[in-house]
Amino acid sequence: MANQAEIAAGQTALRRTQSRSVRFFANRMIDEHGQVNQETAGLMQRLAATPQRSGISDALAAELRRPCEAQCSRSSRVRPGVP
Repeated sequence: MANQAEIAAGQTALRRTQSRSVRFFANRMIDEHGQVNQETAGLMQRLAATPQRSGISDALAAELRRPCEAQCSRSSRVRPGVP
């Protein structure tokens, strides 16, 4: 769950930018955090463990559901054509 916010931010960046450096970083975020999710799922399966909800996981889930207010307002100040 913790990596979902980073993956979602990377996907949003890919949709909103044409900057090569931002696209590179966004793809890297998606790939690396996706790999961590896969490794975690594999470990959980090997241990026959089930993730438990907590206040932290609930807060992360709520953060994912919120619009990207802070990120979107910052990205609107970026000068066009500047990576």
